[in-house]
Amino acid sequence: MEDLWNLQTLIISTQQETLNIEADICSMPQLRHLHTNASAKLCPSVLKTRNHHSALQTLSIIEPETFTEYVLFARCQNLKKLGIRGDMAKLVGLFELEYLEKLKLMNLASEGLHIRSENLFPRRLKQLTLSGTWFDWNEIRRVVGYLELLEVFKVKENAFTGHYWELNDYVFPCLKVLWIERSELVNWKASDENFPSLERLILRNLNKLGGNPYKLCQHKAPENDGTGEYNQING
Repeated sequence: MEDLWNLQTLIISTQQETLNIEADICSMPQLRHLHTNASAKLCPSVLKTRNHHSALQTLSIIEPETFTEYVLFARCQNLKKLGIRGDMAKLVGLFELEYLEKLKLMNLASEGLHIRSENLFPRRLKQLTLSGTWFDWNEIRRVVGYLELLEVFKVKENAFTGHYWELNDYVFPCLKVLWIERSELVNWKASDENFPSLERLILRNLNKLGGNPYKLCQHKAPENDGTGEYNQING
């Protein structure tokens, strides 16, 4: 596969849960996008090769073990879109990807992701999707509070835990889409002032949530399709 010098996009579909990629895809000069439906793992010998800087802009879906080697970050500095699925306890160095704009984390381990510093994610992120990370709602400011360019935030199943979320004076300045799904959230205190740019609010399977989500965008007309989903659309 390494001889396919003009290959720009590689899409792999398999029935396996994991996929071992032994080819040095980082040395393929034109390869910019790699998509798989299984969690892919790069060969360790490839990660230790420092000679080539990758043209990769999309890498999805990859096993967290691939990112235990900081060498990969040095070779993939151009990454803009990244999807990771697996045991996030083995994940390190995401902050090194300074040009990353879209990130999806799907933690399959019973243990959640630990916040070891104030800079867990790259600061240029515009889209972030989390699931199974088991953060506490009270930690949300530490988790994403420094992501001032964030426009889309998808909080999927078990991304955050707890029954109470109060934003107080915290503001998501650029957030346009907020998606919360399968959460144990019971009480949520927020207003338009916390989401000045919000255009769309999607709430799915929040069976315990009380209160009225409309107050987040009182000047916009809400849509409810009868399935428990609320969409706040520009009026």
